[in-house]
Amino acid sequence: RALSSEEAGQLLAALAGQRHLTLFKFALATGMRPEEYLALQWKDVDLVQGTLSIQRVLILRKGGGWYFDEPKTARARRTIPLPD
Repeated sequence: RALSSEEAGQLLAALAGQRHLTLFKFALATGMRPEEYLALQWKDVDLVQGTLSIQRVLILRKGGGWYFDEPKTARARRTIPLPD
C-alpha cells in the first residue's frame, strides 16, 4: 500500500538526521520499489534530460546472496522523471 502524503511526511520527520534519509526521500519522490532503486547504476541516470531508467532489479537468492535480473514485465522497464 502506498503511503499518504501525511504518512510520508511523518516517515521523513522520523528519519530526520538519519543516515538513510536521502534514500527514503528519493524512494518517495520517484515511487520506485526497493529492488528497483537499489539496482540503479549511473548509466541509468540522465541528468540532462532529468530522467532515470529502470533496466534491472536486485533480487535476493533463496539460498542467500543477491543478483541482478531483468524486471519481470516489459511495463516494469520504464523511464521515470527526476524530481527537481
